[in-house]
Amino acid sequence: MPPRKKTLTTCETTLPLVSEIKKSSEDKKQITTLENLKTQVNGEINHLVDLLITDINALESAKKQWQEEQALKERLQKQQQEEQNFQDALDKKKRQAEFAEKMETDKKKWAEEKHQQEEAIRVKKENWDAKEKEFDSLKSQTIDFPKQLEKAVTEAQKQISDVLKKDFDVEKKLLVQKYESDLKLLQQQISSLQIQLKQLEKDNASFKEEKNRAGEQMKEMAVAMVRGKEQNTSSEPQ
Repeated sequence: MPPRKKTLTTCETTLPLVSEIKKSSEDKKQITTLENLKTQVNGEINHLVDLLITDINALESAKKQWQEEQALKERLQKQQQEEQNFQDALDKKKRQAEFAEKMETDKKKWAEEKHQQEEAIRVKKENWDAKEKEFDSLKSQTIDFPKQLEKAVTEAQKQISDVLKKDFDVEKKLLVQKYESDLKLLQQQISSLQIQLKQLEKDNASFKEEKNRAGEQMKEMAVAMVRGKEQNTSSEPQ
């Protein structure tokens, strides 16, 4: 009986030890699991951190690239603006030079036209003056013609009278014929001069009208040239 009792006592003391060993083993497993979980979580966290760093670097790189592109764009825009301003300045100078050249050309053209018109008017005036002198001369001759005619007739009558006194029939007849012929010729000359006088009076009236019209045209042309010059001066680019 006593040995049996001793065996029972040993079993009873071993059971708690086994229980503790099992508990310790489970704790170790939990610890291992926790360690593994911690390692996994740390790995994921590190992975997320790496991804975040990569994204941040990508954003920084994109930002830097965008800033560089913006700076380049601004430089290009500034350069284009400067080139455009330079080209605009050149175009403005070119337009001003062309305008000045056109004004000079127009000025020379106006001066030449004015000279030609003045020369034409001078020639017309000389012609008018010559016509007026001719008209005055013919008019004077026409006025004096009756006196000259009367004098010629008187002289002819005297000559005929002298001839008639000589009693030469042939000479008398010839002288009479000559007198009649001279008288007829003088009458024809008088008629012709009267016709010329009337024509000259018409021409003189026409010349005066044309002269007045030319004077008015010159005044209008002078006013038009002054107005044209004022308009061109006011339209000159600044």
